Amino acid sequence: MALKSGEIKKYWDERAAKQGARTVGYNNTPLAEEDKRYEERWAFISPYLNDVISSDQLVMDYGAGCGRYAKYFNNYIGVDITKTLVDIAKVDHPDKNFMHINLYQDLKHLNPTILFCATVLQHNSDQSVNSIISSLPRTLKQFVLYENSQADSGHVKKRTSEQYHAMFGKHYHLENAIFSKSHIIHKEEHTLT
Repeated sequence: MALKSGEIKKYWDERAAKQGARTVGYNNTPLAEEDKRYEERWAFISPYLNDVISSDQLVMDYGAGCGRYAKYFNNYIGVDITKTLVDIAKVDHPDKNFMHINLYQDLKHLNPTILFCATVLQHNSDQSVNSIISSLPRTLKQFVLYENSQADSGHVKKRTSEQYHAMFGKHYHLENAIFSKSHIIHKEEHTLT
């Protein structure tokens, strides 16, 4: 079960007020362990993104949180609905661009060509995901999603690569075949699409 539209911002704002940079990830995990998990995720994701990582194309990290993936991209803008996390990201990554946004804020004035979204959409209902997608810039040509694909639990909604492809296909012309690669990390299955 995912969070409903009216619950999303409140949920993340409350977590950020209590936990700061620990908002993203597991509530009771030390930051050093969380950082290790992000490094493990990136070790899985990065081999499939060599052309993106070395590119100067603008990457939009939707749901960037405190910017844990910012260091991996040359030309980057991170957007998030939680101001506390955006403020942390700006301090931790002063050489990168971050923007506090409202949920479903129209981002069509930005010109990224690549969307990077890691463990964000899984927290949203289908209706919310469709609203998020409709708010994204039309300049996007490549979509990199890394989401939980194991099971619906608490505030996480399981979706397949095909389901995400169908959702994005309502708003974008998707030429390439669906790419899907799964792995188990900290006892949960995640899929790179």
